[in-house]
Amino acid sequence: MQHAGEIGVLKLLAARERQRLAVSVLSRQLDFDSLADFLVQQELAQYFCAHIESLELSKVFPASFRQKLQWQCEAQVQQREALTAALTVLHREFTSAGLEFLLLKGLHLAEQYWGSVENRFTWDLDMMIEPQHLDEAVHVLQQTGYRSTHASALQPRFVRRFSHAMEFKQASIAVDLHWVFRPRPGHLVDYPAIWRRRDSWDYHGHRYSVLAAEDALLMLLLGIAEDVERAEPNYRKLWDIYLMLRSNAVADWNGFFERTQQQGVGRLVVALLAFTCHALACADEFPELQQALARWSKGLYCSAAELDLVLARPAKHPANRLWIARLQPVSTAYYLAWWTVTAPMRYLVWRL
Repeated sequence: MQHAGEIGVLKLLAARERQRLAVSVLSRQLDFDSLADFLVQQELAQYFCAHIESLELSKVFPASFRQKLQWQCEAQVQQREALTAALTVLHREFTSAGLEFLLLKGLHLAEQYWGSVENRFTWDLDMMIEPQHLDEAVHVLQQTGYRSTHASALQPRFVRRFSHAMEFKQASIAVDLHWVFRPRPGHLVDYPAIWRRRDSWDYHGHRYSVLAAEDALLMLLLGIAEDVERAEPNYRKLWDIYLMLRSNAVADWNGFFERTQQQGVGRLVVALLAFTCHALACADEFPELQQALARWSKGLYCSAAELDLVLARPAKHPANRLWIARLQPVSTAYYLAWWTVTAPMRYLVWRL
């Protein structure tokens, strides 16, 4: 398994295994350079630093190791404050315009599953608007001083047809304005139901609408599918799912798989959950999920040997794209043809 040592350390932190972690450090069983590089590259430094501090283990780690993580942690403090201020303004402006948005990922996910908004790397704001209100939402962002990062020559219809979000920026703040999770042939995600199931989250004196747990998981898995397709797994995103699994966010796995099957994303969801458990070597921690996966994964390409290959391939390897293509609700040939034809258009709107 790739990054087995680093993932093992993260799992000790999540389980609050203070003594075992201290023994690993003091006995020099850890490769500190490799661990620091992994944490910074995968944007997990804040999570690590917050946990070793809460476990009173900071000084057990070498000072040179902690210094390698410090810059990312300090940058995140400033960015989190800026994001919070920007979110407060956007909440006010959207409310004044009579518009509601769903806050995706980021700050809410951090507090709900990572223990605190301080523990998860968050560099931008993701929000979703109902498609019929997209033009109004764009207008509000522009009136608030945000400007689209897409080429001005691109027509909005073009962007909406080939992407799932538009990016806007103001100073150091980026906002991704979504209308769907991911546009793929054969995917029939029930977005009206997602809006009906939405939860709420209180943050800094305001109440925000957020995705229900199952819908948040679905969105994360569809995002990971793109990373796997490019053979570039992102361990921060995988850790999102691991922490959701530890919190028992999904109470009925068979019901979840049945609903995703009806929406054309069932095979993909099953395979990516199997991939996540394999990549993080955590299958034994979630027996109910494994039982459901065994029932729903028949005929899928989810064996340990297959998943090892998916995980180990170098970036951009075409075999991973083929693996994802075989999990789609449309034929493999159709999906690959769609991907090839639309790739230039998706590149133009910076959604590869």
